[in-house]
Amino acid sequence: MSRKSSGSLLAGAGAGLLISAAAGLLLAPQDGRTSRTKTAGSARKVKESPSAAAQRCRERKEKCRQSGQVRYELICSEMEILKKQARLAAEREATPNQEK
Repeated sequence: MSRKSSGSLLAGAGAGLLISAAAGLLLAPQDGRTSRTKTAGSARKVKESPSAAAQRCRERKEKCRQSGQVRYELICSEMEILKKQARLAAEREATPNQEK
């Protein structure tokens, strides 16, 4: 999608949102104060939604990082054990068997 068409799409979506909101307010079955209160509450939720989503994303990222760090350390310790076992096996093979 080009910038021009995506800009047009966003402009059209924004215009549609404003027209829908205006129609909803005009045709609402409650008084103006109640409508304004509800609209303000909805606007606040929409405004706070991206920051809440970003916070959840940061929390998930940190949890994944910690989990990855634990797994990395576990793998490193297992690799050290395997290196020691391989070294011992190589030493056993290198030393001649002395029979009594």
